[in-house]
Amino acid sequence: MPSPEPAAPYISIVVVVRNEDDSANLRTFVDFWARQSHLFGLSSELIVVAMAPIPKIAGDACVIEVSPGVKEPTARNAGIRSARGEFILSTEIDLVFSDELMRFLASRQLKKRRIYRIDLHEGDRLHAREGRFQLSAEGLRENQPDDITGTESGIHFGEGWFPAERDRQTGEAFRWIENAAPVILRAPAGGGALLLELEPGPGVGSLPQVLQALDRTGAKVAEWTVAGRTSVQLWVPPTTQDGCQTFRLSVPDGGRPLLDDLRILNFRFFRCDWVHFRKPTPRQTGLLNLRPTLTRLVRSGGVNTLTGAIRLLRAAGDDVFGAGIEYWGHGWHRLEEAGSERFRWLSSDAELVVRVAGGPQDLCILLEPGPSLKGHPFHLQVRLADGAKIGNVRVNGLTLVRVPIPAPDGSVTAVVLTPDLQGEAVPGDSRVLNCRVLACACEASDRPAADLVHSANWTAVTVSRQPPGIDWEARLQRQRRERAEIGHPPFLHVNACDFILMDRELWFDLRGFPESDYPRECLNTLFCYNAHFAGATEEVLREPLRISRVRSLDRPPVVPDQDLVWLVTQMRRMQAPAILNLDSWGTAVLPACLAGREE
Repeated sequence: MPSPEPAAPYISIVVVVRNEDDSANLRTFVDFWARQSHLFGLSSELIVVAMAPIPKIAGDACVIEVSPGVKEPTARNAGIRSARGEFILSTEIDLVFSDELMRFLASRQLKKRRIYRIDLHEGDRLHAREGRFQLSAEGLRENQPDDITGTESGIHFGEGWFPAERDRQTGEAFRWIENAAPVILRAPAGGGALLLELEPGPGVGSLPQVLQALDRTGAKVAEWTVAGRTSVQLWVPPTTQDGCQTFRLSVPDGGRPLLDDLRILNFRFFRCDWVHFRKPTPRQTGLLNLRPTLTRLVRSGGVNTLTGAIRLLRAAGDDVFGAGIEYWGHGWHRLEEAGSERFRWLSSDAELVVRVAGGPQDLCILLEPGPSLKGHPFHLQVRLADGAKIGNVRVNGLTLVRVPIPAPDGSVTAVVLTPDLQGEAVPGDSRVLNCRVLACACEASDRPAADLVHSANWTAVTVSRQPPGIDWEARLQRQRRERAEIGHPPFLHVNACDFILMDRELWFDLRGFPESDYPRECLNTLFCYNAHFAGATEEVLREPLRISRVRSLDRPPVVPDQDLVWLVTQMRRMQAPAILNLDSWGTAVLPACLAGREE
């Protein structure tokens, strides 16, 4: 009487011995798997497909020997076809699985109609979905020598950032991002400002497009409108207790495909680096040089503000801006000089970013009406970036304005200065010159801040706008119909496919790996996209779930050839897999005793 068939295991592990190196690693892998499966209570079977001679191994591993000349996909499919597990993992014989990964597999949380993938660690290298990266001692992706930020900047790019490239025409370094791209950084003490330079790519829709920054809780902290090559600044708060600050760039209307590249290329970044602010050097200005300014101040009724005006003028340095002013942008005209006076004209909605340091601060501005207002008095309205009004001060002649800043110590906030009267361009000058500012700085306040307190730790501005380097809409006009058919496809993890885990039914629906002469990396890419278009959802397992290879194979990232890209593009258009194998997949090399196990 034949013995009963043992109960099917939860997971079948399929590995292939291709050469002497694999053969040498076989015993280690078999012992490791038996030990870890027993330790964590994982119900599994190990299937070894031998394309090369192998040593005798202990345990219950199922060995399938194949003849020389058999293609690797066919050999691996023989192992998959003979597997009995509810789930089947195709992997490599020289990998080490973390305890956390083994514990996860033993917990029986796997779901059907999923394709499970995972990043591969090789020494200090990481093979991730976006490419191959060197890792720092902290496990962060290191910057490349020619990158959009310095190697010692403390700025690191996470998932969703592709490796640095060089523009073929300009030689500039750049990085593409897809739909979500985290930035991990060590901000300077007290926080700092990042300068980002970017332009839209083919992955976004008609211009202009929106780029958002989200904090680690997912809350939106900044939003920019981008229509061309754009420079923006983002002030980030100090690092948290773990030593790192994190935000995520998000592209709400991204994800559109190319027909000749499987990647999603939403925005191209040329720079991401810290802004180094130069503290103003106080001017050693004598009262004689200040006499024209002070005379107008007295004539305007500001005799009681003379001392404050002198202090503010001397603190301004080479420009009109003094301590606490970290940015001035829209609404400010160039620095000018007339006699001993330096000044900037202001039109309307003039941007400032101020840093509150050393206790409550006042925003102090020495200004006077300009020719666009014909010298008439006006009210200077001071608002926060969200529109909240924090000051409304009458300016009649040269006036020293002091407005308490309703923000806590150590914070950064944006304010907007707007005259309540709006003039027109001056004859002979195309600019609107509503008022003239001779000095602007933050000083310690002797008054309590307003009741409305804003803790604006994240502050964002747009610095400059230029036309885009590439007009993608015009360039891709002929592909419009095909791209619309595809919609917003996923960019799958097809780099270093040394771990592919799915339920047994899905493996059989797909008829295993394509049995072709294509390079293994290309066949793995095709298989993963087949799984997706057969209805499987990709799930990339995250740290601390990990696979690692002690020695590096020094293999380049997968770059699909144009034939493969074309085939996947057709799958994207048709929303259907391209299954190349016949129903007899994997059976040609199976022993007779195993040929019918799939039934």
